[in-house]
Amino acid sequence: MEVASIIMPLYYSDRSHACEICQVGGKGMSMDNLPVRDHPFYQGLHRGHLLYLRCDVCDRVLAYGACQCSRCPESTIRWESSAGLGRVRGRVTYHRSHRDDLPAPYDVVVVQLDEGPRLLGRMSANAESVKAGARVRAQIHNDELVFVAE
Repeated sequence: MEVASIIMPLYYSDRSHACEICQVGGKGMSMDNLPVRDHPFYQGLHRGHLLYLRCDVCDRVLAYGACQCSRCPESTIRWESSAGLGRVRGRVTYHRSHRDDLPAPYDVVVVQLDEGPRLLGRMSANAESVKAGARVRAQIHNDELVFVAE
């Protein structure tokens, strides 16, 4: 079984692109002051759910990091559970690591969930056959998200 573990949603790795105040469920949330473990995405993982964002007004699926719907700027957004199925959209191998617990080389993929949003994920060392276009499904073990090849 081939596994890719999630690093984090695309927006969370670079806060310069995140809104200063995000409206989630009608409540303002400062991304700069929010510990990762307290973020709704990671709280969902703790409960065993992969979550994504949706507009309360038009029901449109939003990209991770969205602070509001571009069609309904006065609306609030909500977190919903994903079925956890998706497709690999890209893959890259990093030959230099910037973390002690992540030895190089390691592979990173972009997975587009069937609901629409994309996630950035790290693949295990034995998942060389997972290429762009491959179907994957999410699994959560000990608060960690992993993608398994279908």
